[in-house]
Amino acid sequence: MIYGNVNVDMNPDGLGAWEDIPTHVQVAGRYTIDDVQALLAKADTGLATSGLPVTYERDQIQTGNLIKKNYQDCLIVKNSEHPDDYFKFVFATRTTGNMTTISVYRSGKSPLIAKKNADDERRQSSNLLLNILSAVSTLDENALAAEYDYYSILSRIIRENLGV
Repeated sequence: MIYGNVNVDMNPDGLGAWEDIPTHVQVAGRYTIDDVQALLAKADTGLATSGLPVTYERDQIQTGNLIKKNYQDCLIVKNSEHPDDYFKFVFATRTTGNMTTISVYRSGKSPLIAKKNADDERRQSSNLLLNILSAVSTLDENALAAEYDYYSILSRIIRENLGV
């Protein structure tokens, strides 16, 4: 179960927004989660051509409060080689008439990016001890670059195949 709120910026335990993909996109036609998965998995332009190690899962997004809860089916695309330490892409659809709103969120955590952000904050700090800690901190730059490449390639495929 993924816990979300429609107006979330970035919550490490719930849903957040991607910087380079609009959160909500309206497209003409009636699309379901199955259609979104089929578009992403297209043999000629989709994830199949990228060689990215991805798996698809189904889950639900829970919104609301203690008294009234709403559930929305979602598609999760995650890295099969790093299922717990890369962010996940979460897709949900809502159809009104002949228009569908496709929502794209991120979920999960990335310890490597969190470490990079902490190092950057320490480096910018005026505290001498924090500056020293950031100087001796080791960060696997190749692994970080590979993670960013993964997000970049996946984001491009999403934009191209979903018309985002």
